Amino acid sequence: MQKKDEFLKLFLACNNRLYCYIITLVPNKAEADDIFQNSALVMWEKFDDFIEGTNFFSWACTVARNKVFEHYRTQKRFSNLIDNQLLEDIGSNFQFNSQQENLRLSALNGCVTKLSDNDKELIKARFTNGTSLKAFARQTESSINTIYKRMAYIYAMLQNCVEKTLKQWGQE
Repeated sequence: MQKKDEFLKLFLACNNRLYCYIITLVPNKAEADDIFQNSALVMWEKFDDFIEGTNFFSWACTVARNKVFEHYRTQKRFSNLIDNQLLEDIGSNFQFNSQQENLRLSALNGCVTKLSDNDKELIKARFTNGTSLKAFARQTESSINTIYKRMAYIYAMLQNCVEKTLKQWGQE
């Protein structure tokens, strides 16, 4: 019973932040509520897999993110999300320390989903396909200056969004 008491203590300490994390990924409140409950159930069942002394909130976010992706796959809306490889590619351009990398990538996921389709296309071309900005400008018949400015704006917006999200989660 001691292990389950520890789970409740850790879960109650971060459940509000966890819910905020889920709602950034799934803006529909009813769906977010279901995912939160399903995530809590999985965490309860798999708590024996949690390594004592590690970051419980980070582990909880990983479980929740997997439930979010599972939800989108079953809803046939998964294609609207940015894939993990793209998030990792974008994430490599931000300065992370190893302890907060998972949280920052999770925050980044929520921030990227808020981008316009055109901005997502630019990010995907640049980081997943390795397309140069000059080549992208030619493909879209835009000026290179416009593309550079847009990319700078996207970087600044994502950085701000990640910082605000982490602050909401209490992970400044």
